[in-house]
Amino acid sequence: MLLFDEGLLVLDSNLLMERVTSGLYWIVHERLATESDALRHRWTQVWGDMVEQFAEAELVSAAPVVFGEGAPPTFFTEDDLAAAYGEGTKRTDVVIDSGERVGLFEIVSGQFTTKTRVDGEPDAFRADLEKIVVKKVRQLSETGQAIMDQPELLFGNDAPFRPVVPVVVAGGGFPVNPVTVSAVVERLNEEELLVHGGMRPLAIIELEELAMLNGLATHGVDIVRTIEEWTASDLARTSLKNWLLTVYGSGSEMFRSEEAGHRTQALFDEMRLFGSQRGVMVAS
Repeated sequence: MLLFDEGLLVLDSNLLMERVTSGLYWIVHERLATESDALRHRWTQVWGDMVEQFAEAELVSAAPVVFGEGAPPTFFTEDDLAAAYGEGTKRTDVVIDSGERVGLFEIVSGQFTTKTRVDGEPDAFRADLEKIVVKKVRQLSETGQAIMDQPELLFGNDAPFRPVVPVVVAGGGFPVNPVTVSAVVERLNEEELLVHGGMRPLAIIELEELAMLNGLATHGVDIVRTIEEWTASDLARTSLKNWLLTVYGSGSEMFRSEEAGHRTQALFDEMRLFGSQRGVMVAS
């Protein structure tokens, strides 16, 4: 809440968090668009960098840790893939080796355009689907093929064949529902993507769901296995969040990672400092 001389302003906490997270892109975008196209374009690039760095940080934290001298790594980057399979192979942003399966994660910051979100134009939706999902799945498909054909190049000479779980992390959001999932499956079938026998169904998740997975990982949950179980469930055509709430319960504390708590507290600390510098008391 904000306390002014004139009275008290109570802020909705959910609205506040949306304004500084998922809602931030369009707030800044629309403001800069009134000044110059160059600034608007620059903001889009900066936003993409922020989304990718945030998602990678969540994945680093969620990757399993293997203790002991000479323990193999479980988290791999594009550079690791290039060193293993060469620059000519398409490379995903992150690979996580969870032991019994391998997770491939491709991060995209693109968002649905106004023509899709507001006008509901079919052609705009297909174009956005290409940009946000299909383009990224091409990378997932080729990387997964390379890993399953020659796992030893990335994981070592004694690495066995394991199934691959491909994941698109939609930083700008993606509505997972029967209509959108059917459209995605149709496009992937047209291009024969993710057809390798060891490839699991595609998963599309948002940043909020990635943060929930990170929270589960702090309690020892294998996030790659969790994603695989969701895509094989009766709720595969609804969001991962809905499935997680069904499995763990809406009031579960397991979804909140330690880092999320620190980030939230830091946000409110900054608000208090900002308010105190201007003679406004901020409480949370």
